[in-house]
Amino acid sequence: MKTEEKIRNYIGETGMLEAGDHVIAGISGGADSVFLFYVLAELREEMQLDLTAVHVHHGIRGEEADRDAGFVRKLCEDRCIPCVIFRRDVPAEAEKRGMSVEEAGRAVRYEVFREQAEKAGGAKIALAHHRDDLAETVLFRILRGTGIAGLAAMKPVSGSLIRPLLCVTKAEITDCLRARGFSWCEDSTNRHTDAARNRLRLTILPLIGEEVNAGASEHLAALSGIAGEAYDFIRTEAERRAERLVSASGDGAVLVSAALEEEMPAMRQEILRIAVSRAGPVKDVGRRQIEDLLALMGKQTGAKISLPHGLIAQRDYGGIRLAGETAAPEKAAVKIELPDEGEERFAVFGDLTLRTRRVTGAFCTLPDAFSKQIDYDTIKDTLVLRTRRDGDWLTIDGEGHRKSLSDYFTDEKVPRQERDRIPLVADGQEIVWVIGKRLGARYRITQGTENALELEVLQKESD
Repeated sequence: MKTEEKIRNYIGETGMLEAGDHVIAGISGGADSVFLFYVLAELREEMQLDLTAVHVHHGIRGEEADRDAGFVRKLCEDRCIPCVIFRRDVPAEAEKRGMSVEEAGRAVRYEVFREQAEKAGGAKIALAHHRDDLAETVLFRILRGTGIAGLAAMKPVSGSLIRPLLCVTKAEITDCLRARGFSWCEDSTNRHTDAARNRLRLTILPLIGEEVNAGASEHLAALSGIAGEAYDFIRTEAERRAERLVSASGDGAVLVSAALEEEMPAMRQEILRIAVSRAGPVKDVGRRQIEDLLALMGKQTGAKISLPHGLIAQRDYGGIRLAGETAAPEKAAVKIELPDEGEERFAVFGDLTLRTRRVTGAFCTLPDAFSKQIDYDTIKDTLVLRTRRDGDWLTIDGEGHRKSLSDYFTDEKVPRQERDRIPLVADGQEIVWVIGKRLGARYRITQGTENALELEVLQKESD
């Protein structure tokens, strides 16, 4: 069966497109999105589609990105298809949101696509993910740790999102483009193996195909479909049972009945996810948090755990109570005065006193967990002494890779009830020093350091 015919059948089987639909197509200029463009362009007259191409210029890759935008514009002009090109400063967005550039780019693209779909009165958004993308995502999630919901990675239809190319491979796409004499743009960053996803795509998956099973990508994609079908059933049944087990209290809290323990494990977990989504943002609530909630059900009345985004879960007589923190005002912060050479300054934050001293000429890596030297010239804002806030992050290596403070605490197995009490030295939302634990890599003393700031805790928090 020809590639185009396979895609047409897939579109019909999934019902993702209907005659007269308005479609917003995300077109980057790469092979996958260019092929998607041609598929939709051919269907436009046949199905009376109202098609608009949207390209997002990320503000990176310089002339290469300008070339991509120009290529997409010309592609659309040649076929009289409307094209909208947006320029976004993705590096600035990454800084603002505490994300990697790759994560911020994806978030910005989806925001632009959704905005355009809303302006069009609820258009569908066509994405160029293919079967190998799906296999890569499933394997990536398995390796990082996931459940059945995570295995159901990319669906052909997910709300307003549609993925017409999920039934074909990258090789089928490029073969078809070459056979027709169509050109596309190559993103040079896709060949870099410094990012984990790129290593998985360029090295690990091909090796699995060669050494383990040539049909590995197909089987991973099939697993995702099976998991999706199973998860849809579990979710639907959990929502039905949640009507009996999850309720709202008069003060806005969400209550989970102790009768939850009578349910099967998979059902218990999904009902708890539903309860959390009713109490606040469900983002960042994963398997570990759900396991903590299940463990809380077996604890004595009054026991509490902290969840992301200020949500507190407390065991009470009837089950679990989910509510936001009552002490919601902005957490206090104490400015750390930067001393002149030879001076000492002091900052007092609760039971903690921090001494600062300017050092030149003699730098060292202090082994004491409560004494550190940092590169003075890397400070970009006002240093403050405080506890954690949403959006905090720290640099974890010399290449500038970041990790959210929440993920750091999770990886270090810091108990949730202790996280809000750990003092931090912060430079904006970048964490300079998790006091008593880790120093942010960007602030470390290096051979090029000319000025250092010595930080010493004179009085630690009492246990």
